[in-house]
Amino acid sequence: MRRLILLFSLLLVVLFSACSANETTSSASATTEATTETVTQATTEDITESTESFPVTIEANIYTKGYEYKYKNSISGEKIIGTLNVAIPEMISQEYADNAEMFNQYFQNLADKLAESFDEELIDTAENESASATVGGEWYRDLNYSIEYMDDNMVSVLITTTAYNGGAAHDNVQLESLTYDFVQGFRIDGSNIFWNEDQTEAIKALIIEKMDENPDMYYPNYADLVDSTFDKNNFVFTEDGLRIFFQTYDLAPYAAGIITFDISNEELNEIYGENGEFAENGEYNAEKE
Repeated sequence: MRRLILLFSLLLVVLFSACSANETTSSASATTEATTETVTQATTEDITESTESFPVTIEANIYTKGYEYKYKNSISGEKIIGTLNVAIPEMISQEYADNAEMFNQYFQNLADKLAESFDEELIDTAENESASATVGGEWYRDLNYSIEYMDDNMVSVLITTTAYNGGAAHDNVQLESLTYDFVQGFRIDGSNIFWNEDQTEAIKALIIEKMDENPDMYYPNYADLVDSTFDKNNFVFTEDGLRIFFQTYDLAPYAAGIITFDISNEELNEIYGENGEFAENGEYNAEKE
């Protein structure tokens, strides 16, 4: 009797699973024959450099999404496979809870936007391209970050997005940054750093001077390219001063990697003079107008 009950139970499970699979297939996206998405539970890890001594704590929010779409024109059922890897900072603070929430929402929006655009690109590829044209490995998007500087008032974060499309010769890396005053609750952008055109031109001239030390590393017209590709918002603070970054191909071939230039506190004070934009220790004075 127990054996009959067990067999009957197993039969019900099989029948239920088959029904569920049929329902899933029938409700699949109209543009693809099959769609699967797996999400691993978000976890948090302490960043390498502890933030416990500051008014806020920052942990890493890490998760992965997987995508599979069948090529519409495929006869043998090839699928385009994509993976989204996300690691974003999560700020925790009782004293500055509202400002921490704005910081966290900024990074969650970045992750959501990347996930949406990646999904759309995979679907479009599955719909309009053949498997033979895009084969060569799994597609992926990686969103990561590093804390370049932190003190009792602000945190400066470098954000890296890496993209690879199956069959491409190499991946592509895009940098951006967020420097955030979590006490006052606002973003410190280029307008807060480069007060006038003279200071901007002085920074550019200093960058070109540093490039002159190793000119073969860059495109021959690198001086002109610094002027045309310089972005006031492409910076992070460091313990020693300011780091300016450029995007891949801005100043040099892909093999040169990401190009950055460190501007020391001493160099900054020479540029900004004695009028107080930067304190003697190089710290940014957010209250300066």
